[in-house]
Amino acid sequence: MESLAINDLVLTSEGLPEKLVWVGKSQCTVRPDLADDLAGWPIRIRTGAIADHLPHTDLLVTAEHCIFLNGGLIPARMLVNGISIMWDRSIRSYEYFHIETEPHALISANGLLTESYFDTGDRKVFQQAGQIAALRSIQKDWEKDAAAPLMTSRSQTEEVWKAIAARAGVEGFEACTTTDPSLHLILPDSTRLYPSRESGGYVIFTLPHAVRSLRLVSRAARPCDVTGPFIDDRRTLGVLIRDIILFDASRTRKVTDHLMPPEPTSGWMADEPPGQGWTDGDAALHINTEGPSTLALEIIGGGPYILSEPRSQIRHTA
Repeated sequence: MESLAINDLVLTSEGLPEKLVWVGKSQCTVRPDLADDLAGWPIRIRTGAIADHLPHTDLLVTAEHCIFLNGGLIPARMLVNGISIMWDRSIRSYEYFHIETEPHALISANGLLTESYFDTGDRKVFQQAGQIAALRSIQKDWEKDAAAPLMTSRSQTEEVWKAIAARAGVEGFEACTTTDPSLHLILPDSTRLYPSRESGGYVIFTLPHAVRSLRLVSRAARPCDVTGPFIDDRRTLGVLIRDIILFDASRTRKVTDHLMPPEPTSGWMADEPPGQGWTDGDAALHINTEGPSTLALEIIGGGPYILSEPRSQIRHTA
């Protein structure tokens, strides 16, 4: 692909020639401290992973690059099974290329149908390769401009994942999990405080002295790691809270940190349904108590939480 240039012709899935209007390249240095799908590892689709001789030779793509399967485009990260489609951890730094046709098109890469570059707003991260091209700066839309629908819902991706995994001898995806959130508070002096009791759907904490702020800490997990890569939910979720009540001296009041637009380091998720909020496993609460008090949290969701490394969760056929 690195030898292609603007004005070269490529064949689409319909056997029609399309002219390249842009060729871009970028450099990636892997960050192994992040989750696999965020670290930058390339994905290796092994020969014959999809069907006999499909692809006809190993194909390396980035995590978000889409493969055309079952009538739609599925991000490669949602197809990883650890055997025939895998994160290639032998490559820690690489240059990668994108080629763009005037209309978004399905093109063949090592025999496998994939997509030409689709500008959803990330063109600026690429350096243009070859001659300078005049391009419209209009960001494209999946609904109106894509050559095929983007498929990321579980109902669209799970059966595809299972079929490819079964072909590789992978029986399924099984995480070792717990439903215990290990919920506790961390006070400003680093004291760790566990619930004193549960009552009426609330988890109760007894605070021994005046506290301005504290951290609400729990286990946390990403649904894609717990259930499988075919789940397109990569949020790190701790516990889901609907109500926070503080009994402080002679007054009772509600704490609403989880309902406010979150600060970057607050540990609360944005864009949650009204009246509730997810933590990311370590969230700030500003309570400003005057002395000993009682804090009641209504927990309405959370877990399961993963206890094993995601890469060790592939279950092989006996």
